[in-house]
Amino acid sequence: MRKLAGALAVAGTFAIAPNAYAGLDDTFGINGTAFTSLSPLSDRYQNTTRAPGGGTYNVGYTTVAGTDRAFVVTRVDAGGELVDGFGDHGKAIVNVVTGPFAAPPSGTAPTGTAEIARGIVVQADGKIVISGQAETPPAAGKPDSRDIDVYVARLNADGTPDPTFGTGGVKRIDLSNGGPSATLSGQTTDQSYGLMLRPTGEIVVVASKGLDTGEAARADRDIAIVQLKAADGEPDPAFGSGGIAITRNAGVSENPRQGLVQADGKVVATSYGTGIGGTTRPFLFRYNANGTADATFGTGGVATAEVGGPAPNGSAEVYDIAPQGDKYVLAGYGGRSTTPANGIDVVVYRFNANGTYDLTFAQNGLFTYNRINGADRARDLTVLGDGRIVTVGSTAPPQAGGTNPPPADLDGLILTIKPDGSALESALQVDLGGTADSFFGSTTVSNGTKVVAAGYRAGTDATLDQAVLVRADLPPAVAGPAGPAGPKGDAGPQGEPGPTVNASPGAAGPQGPAGPKGDPGAAAKKLSVSCKLTGKKKNKVSCTTKQAKGKVSLRLAKAGRTVATGTGGAKVALRGKVRAGHYTLHITSGSTKSAVKVTLR
Repeated sequence: MRKLAGALAVAGTFAIAPNAYAGLDDTFGINGTAFTSLSPLSDRYQNTTRAPGGGTYNVGYTTVAGTDRAFVVTRVDAGGELVDGFGDHGKAIVNVVTGPFAAPPSGTAPTGTAEIARGIVVQADGKIVISGQAETPPAAGKPDSRDIDVYVARLNADGTPDPTFGTGGVKRIDLSNGGPSATLSGQTTDQSYGLMLRPTGEIVVVASKGLDTGEAARADRDIAIVQLKAADGEPDPAFGSGGIAITRNAGVSENPRQGLVQADGKVVATSYGTGIGGTTRPFLFRYNANGTADATFGTGGVATAEVGGPAPNGSAEVYDIAPQGDKYVLAGYGGRSTTPANGIDVVVYRFNANGTYDLTFAQNGLFTYNRINGADRARDLTVLGDGRIVTVGSTAPPQAGGTNPPPADLDGLILTIKPDGSALESALQVDLGGTADSFFGSTTVSNGTKVVAAGYRAGTDATLDQAVLVRADLPPAVAGPAGPAGPKGDAGPQGEPGPTVNASPGAAGPQGPAGPKGDPGAAAKKLSVSCKLTGKKKNKVSCTTKQAKGKVSLRLAKAGRTVATGTGGAKVALRGKVRAGHYTLHITSGSTKSAVKVTLR
């Protein structure tokens, strides 16, 4: 889909091809892709989780006005449409900090832009908990509006704020006032990332504590695990010190990421940083159920390893963690010490239950995915019931001539990897039409046979990013050793590459199936649609189409709700009254479907 706007209407030429991306589920959205219109400005999804009925809840941020961002949660059904009855036509906005924001010191970024939600879980009673971070304005007693605090919010099942939680449905967690660092650039503020639930309902947040003004004892962020009571969102005194457990990892400024709660009640949290040996490496922190460090894990409850090898090229960041039996699988990006200096690879690796680095996984403990000379990143991780590993993130299309560094164009990426990391099972590259498309969250649906990836399509600038969901079919489980790699698929529509499907098991292993063939070309399948407001009150829509043959059906939707429809040939008058604004125009011509963003003025 493309975002297009005209003075009065939208006009453009769209190549419409069925099954636009190999592996995507064409019963979801348009050809497996659903752009959910949240605002005319920047919107991004950062995570997703299952919702009743085969759909998902999705979390991230939307732009309210100017640079003021807000937490946002949407609910979509199994077809990718926003669900009426949840929030405002499928979306619930929680602006945890509305300002006014004081002007920051000269040369710093605008205020309001740090508000972003990354965590989402659903309680047993159907209520939805989200977590993230936001700037706290000076009116709240802070020395600078750039100070960032942790915020947790709870919504009822219908998307309305839960007044029994925190203050009006929001709980602020203030770990520091974000004082300046002696060794790091600018301020060292609190951060928030992972969110988990205990079976007994307590809410667990993976965060980090920044510095306080004038603090000289340390110069970096420390990992902080926060546990809130299920009843009202207040800190749980049964965990850590007043509901907070902090681990000092001297010399490393923690970048907190995801975590998990084990069946025995222990909490595992992840972060990455640069310190030991000068390499960027992952850190795992394990706590007992009461928030004390688990001395049986790693060294004093902290485990790490030089996963990518020594500096300068060896590195490994972590973005997510998942259990695989009694081991922990982690995914992120980095590279081996033998990787070219500008190379960025997906990295997947595993730690044992006692915190040691598992060298039996993949190749000496590390699986890497490098699309020739591309920039490849994993941002989320799922371990399937059969042990296979699914990661989502981004990849850069390879450039002719082996250009390095990689190009600025990024596409979404979904990988399926064998349980032991020995081979790539499938790779799906999804070009969403932006310059830096990416997936940041994922969940499995349809009994684990499909994966929903949540992320965004990058606009021409950061103010035009657009939240997006895709649903892909996972390859069926296969047994036996990996066979030799199968051929790459044929080119997808408009030259987009099909996925690489490696061979499945057997002594020789059959070849993987070819990707879909490219679109037959603009001359064979091209549809031009232009629409305008008509009538005395300018509240009706008339569209002109140019197509090869047959009728075309048009459906105009706003926030997932259909507002006007029509069927015709060269001229289509849509039934329904509309006003000037932003819409999605769904186009059906024969067996092919497409959609575009339109602005009617």
